Amino acid sequence: MQINRLLEIVLILLYRKKTTAKELAERFSVSSRTIYRDIDTLSLSGIPVYSIKGKNGGIFLDDSFTLDQALLNDTQQEDLFLALNLLKSLGILETDKLLHKFESVFELKDWLEISLPASLSNNDETFTMLRKSIFLTKKITFIFYSKHGQTMLKTVEPLKIIFRGQSWFLLAYQSEEQRYQLFPIERIKTVQLLEESFHPVYPETIDSLFDTFKVTLQFSKRIAYNLYDRFFHEKATVNPDNSYTITFEFSQIDDLYSFLLPFGKNVRIIKPEWVKETICAHAKHFLENNL
Repeated sequence: MQINRLLEIVLILLYRKKTTAKELAERFSVSSRTIYRDIDTLSLSGIPVYSIKGKNGGIFLDDSFTLDQALLNDTQQEDLFLALNLLKSLGILETDKLLHKFESVFELKDWLEISLPASLSNNDETFTMLRKSIFLTKKITFIFYSKHGQTMLKTVEPLKIIFRGQSWFLLAYQSEEQRYQLFPIERIKTVQLLEESFHPVYPETIDSLFDTFKVTLQFSKRIAYNLYDRFFHEKATVNPDNSYTITFEFSQIDDLYSFLLPFGKNVRIIKPEWVKETICAHAKHFLENNL
């Protein structure tokens, strides 16, 4: 994409001070004419980039130019730094090299380190293929495992990856059924990229597609330190017995099972009643199979 090439050209010039159209053309696999058009585009955008032909010529930036002056103010730089660290912690993008570049260019202070449970991995082939298909606007096929244990082959137009209610979803349009659907990514396997392109059309709202539920949990005071480590404690209600009550939103009951298990006897479901009954039935079946 041109915008990515333009940004990288600016970064190269900041690091190397001077380069040539031939070197840039070889790097980006384009013609020298395309590079000169890029230089014109940067100049028209207010970037002081110059081109001088001849033996000692080349392409270079004005010495007084810094990238932070052209693109981001101090607050925006710190917001970008925070966002990249969050993406790195979630394990969905390889941001180490990008963080290093921005720290060097913007002279950011390394003031933040985040470690969240990574629900997706950089090596997750499914996530990588879904992201690629969305960027290329190509249809995909995949094997989907329904919550009833059925295996289905789906052909869809991938639109967006969404995180909500402790889970990751693929928002896609099924042209044969003429409807939008959310697919839990953990139940998507063997993604195949098709040659057929599509024009993405997004729904006006996706809220109606989510089947989320809220559950209120009470945590024992003996694990209060754990709550401070894992959750934003300002969302918690402190009870007279020093226990904590917190309401969470989930998209799948299986996610709630996994969430509750490490807390053992230190957590109690307050409401809704149907969630309590479902979890108790699940625990009963677990005990029957393992005792």
